[in-house]
Amino acid sequence: MIGSPDTVRAGLEQVARDYGADEVMVVTITFEHETRRRSYELIAEAFGLAPSVTAAPALAEAVPGGS
Repeated sequence: MIGSPDTVRAGLEQVARDYGADEVMVVTITFEHETRRRSYELIAEAFGLAPSVTAAPALAEAVPGGS
């Protein structure tokens, strides 16, 4: 899906409804790490999600260039 965070959220919710899914996995395909990371941040914000305090440090260490 392409578009604003609200557009992407609506699209993901529609696909979940169409398939009767309880959860959705998102994969952002971009070459640059920072662009991919920002995409995930925008999606998380659109759904009102925040990074876990306990998971954030581990994720930063696991992802090349993570901070």
